[in-house]
Amino acid sequence: MEEVHPEITEQFMAGVLNRMRDITIFLNTTKESYLRFGENEAPKYITWSTQNRSRLLRVPVIRGKKEGFILRSPDSEINPYLAYAMVIQAGLEGVKRKEELPKPQEKSSRLFKDEDFSEFQKLPTSLTEAMEWAKNSTFLQDTARMDIATRFLDEIERREFK
Repeated sequence: MEEVHPEITEQFMAGVLNRMRDITIFLNTTKESYLRFGENEAPKYITWSTQNRSRLLRVPVIRGKKEGFILRSPDSEINPYLAYAMVIQAGLEGVKRKEELPKPQEKSSRLFKDEDFSEFQKLPTSLTEAMEWAKNSTFLQDTARMDIATRFLDEIERREFK
């Protein structure tokens, strides 16, 4: 088995976290998707943890090793090919740019006061906001991604805002 390089894993995770607002539309594609955020079904803040299940990205430690991560925001309405492609592209951008992973947030969200959340970025709170993030995303401005994103956003607008 090939050796895992923790710095690459952390850069990949940082890339995913840093582009979450840009790609949320691909992971949550209906108006109803956004009702889950912050309601003990899906997190609404862009944070990660090794054990806390209330975080957006969780890295379970199994037998002393970090084997992968769980992204908790996607719902069942996704196009899995497009969703995976966007998450992988975001992670690879993090590796390419050598992005730094912020510190994990292990404290339970239930123990936080409202002001404790002020330091964290939020996921878009509605389909409209997620579409705006995608339309204005420098990450999606790459020609291939923008072509796919434009067609996808047009389809969502036709379906959800007729």
